[in-house]
Amino acid sequence: MNIHKFSSIILSLKRLYLHSFFKLIILLDNLLTEIKTTTTMGKAKTDADVNKPKRAMSSYFMFMNDRRAKFREDNPEMSMCQITKALTEVWHKLTDDEKKKYTDMANADKERYDKEMEEHNAKETPPAAKSKSASAAPSKEAAKKGKGKGKEEGAPKKPLTLYFIYLA
Repeated sequence: MNIHKFSSIILSLKRLYLHSFFKLIILLDNLLTEIKTTTTMGKAKTDADVNKPKRAMSSYFMFMNDRRAKFREDNPEMSMCQITKALTEVWHKLTDDEKKKYTDMANADKERYDKEMEEHNAKETPPAAKSKSASAAPSKEAAKKGKGKGKEEGAPKKPLTLYFIYLA
């Protein structure tokens, strides 16, 4: 067999396999993008409550919203990232008295949010479920404080792992 003929056969096989390989890559890429759009970090997307009130803004965000537009007019050549960095430096240089205006605004917004959340939860939770959630609330608070995950008292402890046995 002629070496040129052999090399042309090899090249045609490479092209055939590369073409199939690229088709497979495109197929896998499409599958991956489909998976990413239907799930979030491996978890199924949950329907967000559209009626839930917006969270309260912090005093820093109140300051940024108040000053950003004027700062942008004064410095049109700066990007949003640069504007944010500059305003952050200004925020850090403010005294507590100067920040008090924004702190008061943030506290008022927090009160608004708490009030709206109470109204929202009252509408969402039926009366029978309220009594169940009231009895379950202390165990959730204890779990947040690091006192366990709502275990019953007197429950047996978990056995030691091999690593801790090795250390002992």
